[in-house]
Amino acid sequence: MAAKQKVMLMGVVGDAALSIYDGLIESGNFHVEVMESPECVLPRKLQRQGTKIHLVDLEDSSKLVSLLTGFDTLICAIGPNDLFLQKAVLQPAKLAGIKRFVPCAFDTVTPPRVVIITRDETKIYGDGTAPNNLTNVPDIGKFVARIIQDDRTLNQYVYTYGDVLSQKEAIQIGEEIIGEKVETKHVQQDLIEVSLQRSKEVFNKDPENLNLRLGLYTAQRIYSQYIRQDNTPANAESLGYLNARELYPDFKPRNFREVFAETRAKGAQKA
Repeated sequence: MAAKQKVMLMGVVGDAALSIYDGLIESGNFHVEVMESPECVLPRKLQRQGTKIHLVDLEDSSKLVSLLTGFDTLICAIGPNDLFLQKAVLQPAKLAGIKRFVPCAFDTVTPPRVVIITRDETKIYGDGTAPNNLTNVPDIGKFVARIIQDDRTLNQYVYTYGDVLSQKEAIQIGEEIIGEKVETKHVQQDLIEVSLQRSKEVFNKDPENLNLRLGLYTAQRIYSQYIRQDNTPANAESLGYLNARELYPDFKPRNFREVFAETRAKGAQKA
């Protein structure tokens, strides 16, 4: 029997990180360990499952090299406010012989230099017809477990989706399932553009301010998804992304209607 691929997961707090952790564990094909900051409050499931956890100082490069030696893959799954921290592990990972480094870029499709983070489901941006790739959070980890075993994905961007819907289409599905009208607020394109410009101006005055950084990310994401319409299969293909649905036809991710209906039946649990 071939030895399991050894994976170090940097960061395990947040929905996407936990999805990746679950996907790797459930696949049974990996030996997984976790590295986190000493201040981190770790999810209890890691302790229950006996996962080895390393609390590390990212400024100690020699200890990072020692820790990462023997691992095949390093996956960064840290939060948006900590993205620059992953730079600290690049050189240690190289010196340790890491074969595959997966940076923290688990987000929507965007062209280079466009950074984005969240959206408000109750608002309709622009005319609400911009299509968007949608991936159910638990499916992220299942895709990642396939991607990091595939030589075709080395040094490539890969995009995933379980559905491609506009906001209006998603809201219509939701209304059909809950049996009532959903109240929405339209945010016109000119207001989106003004908000983006203001966010840039404020951020440039104090670029170390994490709250301002988050505000800029949010404004950029809204503009990218709903005005530029970057987060689509067609745009991903034009940018050279690989399509995970084509790479792994054996895996059928859940679509929006399935997830929404199940979430509705369970109550307010996040999906």
